[in-house]
Parts: sequence; C-alpha cells; structure tokens
Amino acid sequence: MTAGKQQIVDLIRKVNWAGLKHAHGEASDVATQLSDMLSDDACKQSAAIEKCYSNIFHQGSRFDSSAESIPFLLYMLNTAEVEKKTEIIRLLAHLAIGYQESYLPLGFQWRPEPHYSYSAAVQSYNAVGRGTDIFLSLLSHPDESLRLHVAFILGWFPSKGRQTRNTIVERISVETSDYVKANLLVTLGLLDGYENTRQNETLIRSYLHSTGDPLVPVSAALALARMLQKDTDREVVEILTDGIEAFSGQYLETLFPWMGGDIVGYISSSFHLLGVNAAPVIIEPLCDQLSHCNAWTGIEIAAVLFNFFFNDPDQHRPLIKADLHPVQRRILETIVNNKKLCPDDNSLFVNFWEIFPLYGLPDTPVKLKEFLS
Repeated sequence: MTAGKQQIVDLIRKVNWAGLKHAHGEASDVATQLSDMLSDDACKQSAAIEKCYSNIFHQGSRFDSSAESIPFLLYMLNTAEVEKKTEIIRLLAHLAIGYQESYLPLGFQWRPEPHYSYSAAVQSYNAVGRGTDIFLSLLSHPDESLRLHVAFILGWFPSKGRQTRNTIVERISVETSDYVKANLLVTLGLLDGYENTRQNETLIRSYLHSTGDPLVPVSAALALARMLQKDTDREVVEILTDGIEAFSGQYLETLFPWMGGDIVGYISSSFHLLGVNAAPVIIEPLCDQLSHCNAWTGIEIAAVLFNFFFNDPDQHRPLIKADLHPVQRRILETIVNNKKLCPDDNSLFVNFWEIFPLYGLPDTPVKLKEFLS
C-alpha cells in the first residue's frame, strides 16, 4: 500500500466507529469497508463499495456513520493513487441527495421525508458539499468517466453555484468528450435555474444544434427548459420531443447519470415546467411512448399527459365519461391497449396506477376498461 493510501487508513482507524450507527446497527465494520476501498485487490474494492450501499446508504437512508465516512471518501478522490474514483463519486452523490428522481427536473431542494433521518441527511449533504473544490479540480482529470460523473455531482449544490458555473464555462470550451459536455450543460442549466438567472442561456443555446453525439443538443434543451420554464420556446420543446424518440428504451447510466440514465424520463419530467403552448407539441411523441413503454417508465409519461390534459388534481373531481374529449380518450385508450400497462390478467403495477385517482380517473385496469367501454 502506498504512503498516501496508508495515511487515509490510519485516519480511518482513529474514529470510534463502534459509537456510530448504520442501517444494521453498530458501525464498527465501516472502518474495514473504507479501508478495503484502498486495497490493491480490485474485487475487494468493489465489494467494499457495495457493502457501503447496504450499510451507510440503505434504501435512501443516511446515518451518523454516513456523514463520518464522507471526509475519507473525499480524501480518496484527492489521492492520485486511489482507484475506482468514478464509483466513489457515485456513492458520494447518493449520500448527498438520496434518490435523485424525486428532485428533478428542478434540482436539489430540501424536502424531508418521514422515513429518512433528516438530520443525518443534512449532515451527509453538507459533508459532500465541502468537497466542491475537489470536484472542480477533477474536471480536468484524464479519465472521461470521472469527469462525466464529477460534472453530474456538481449540479446538486446551489450554494457553490457561482464558483461552479464559472469553472464549467471555462471547461466546456476545452472539453473533448461530447458525453462530458452533455452533463456539464445539464449542470449549468440547474445552477442558473437555482439563481433564477439566464446568464448562460446564449452559451447553452449554442449547443442545441451540435453535430456531435445527439445527447449534447438534448442536454442543452433540458438545461434551457429548467432555466426558462414557461418561457421555453418551441425550438427547445421540439428538440426534447425528438430526444424522446431518439432515446426511447435506452438507459444511459454510465454516460448520463441523471435519473439513473433514464433520459426519456428526464425529458418527460421536464415537460411539467413548460407552459400550455407546449401541449400540441408533446401529445404525439408522448402518446407514442405510452403505447409501448412498461409501467415503470410510463409513470412520468402518464403524469405529464394527465397534468396537461385532465382535471387539476387539486379540484378532486371525478372525470365523467360523457365529458371526455378526444385527446383524453386517446390517452386512456393508449394505456388500455398497451398490454404492459393493462395486462390481460388485469394485474397492476401499483406505482403506475396510484396517480390515476389524483385526476379523477379509474385506478385499476379493470375499472379503466369498464370506464371506456
């Protein structure tokens, strides 16, 4: 073991881990897991990271041992000879924000949930945020995957936004990887959005017609949708709808960590930000997706269509069959005709169907079929 790695191990041993807790009780084993990340054995490193997901990040929960572990993970990122830095960044992102899907497309804002420890989550988030300078320094690292994930994690810290934005603007002009550029653009849109500024709109817009990988213009459009919201113009909306078709059925987690790589889900969620003028543009591509997607990926698509074309959920009014207009009927019939959403055995995926009652709609395949018959 190199001197740099040994120094981190020595610091890990000084912590009273037995006095801390993780998901399964006393956290004394965390010391071994963190130390194993510094092993020269790649299998041992990977196993240690997996155990950390089970212990200090368990089903989204964070603990006092989680916050205590974070400085050591940051030391590892800042130590040249430590390997698996991309995996460490991904672990840090989870420790900071939990599951990101509930925050997008607006980005990070505190929204405590009863099944999480709020204080432990706050401590973990703040601890990861203290590594911003390290993250920024890694934007010039030779490892493309590491730069890509660093670009991703930087988008979750509004308090460091101005410094981060300035660095991203400098880096994006010299970045050689389209995939890293795409993630930098998304982060830049979030950071501008946090401060309600359009400072970088012109720069981001210049990538809408990039001739490189199609992920770049779509990412620029996502950034602009976050920044402009109801002022988003038709060009941006059309690039997003084209992106739904281009990336249908694809999960790009290693290239696009946002929403676990579900770029269609991210695009669909971004439609919530747009004004009513977007409705005629989104109906065709979203109904097409709804015709063949599965229930998990269909949740966001259905939610967007319901939001645009059905009752305001705050009104709590059931929809009357006689009042259905053609677009509403088309959406519901698309769902019924998709056997992944409405299987012949009438089994249901609860997460998908629980959004239906919010809009006064039948909440099972059987009830929906009867409603439309």
